[in-house]
Amino acid sequence: MAIKSFILANSNRQTVEAYIADYGQSNDHKRILYTIEANPDLKGIKPFAKIGTFSDYNDPNDVMFMVGSLFKITEIQDETNGITNIKMSLCTYDDNNNATKALYDELKAPYIDSNEQTD
Repeated sequence: MAIKSFILANSNRQTVEAYIADYGQSNDHKRILYTIEANPDLKGIKPFAKIGTFSDYNDPNDVMFMVGSLFKITEIQDETNGITNIKMSLCTYDDNNNATKALYDELKAPYIDSNEQTD
């Protein structure tokens, strides 16, 4: 999954569950919780950082993921509390089989000009 905007996440599951509990269940909508595994030591990933002290919410567990981050969905679970948990991991652009790089190249192609520069 390629991200075209910044993602604000929170590393405390209880905080997130309390936030989405405010939204009741309905037949038209599902409550989704994304569980992200992100290793800062991997080379070739877009940067991410805890930004709690800079956040409007002043929550020390707030994490910001950069535009262009790539995630691999690893599992989808329907939990007993009515939440669908989508587990995913932050991917590098240099994975072993080059599938991620090929996807990245395909996604950025419309934004490259005749000088091979992105806008």
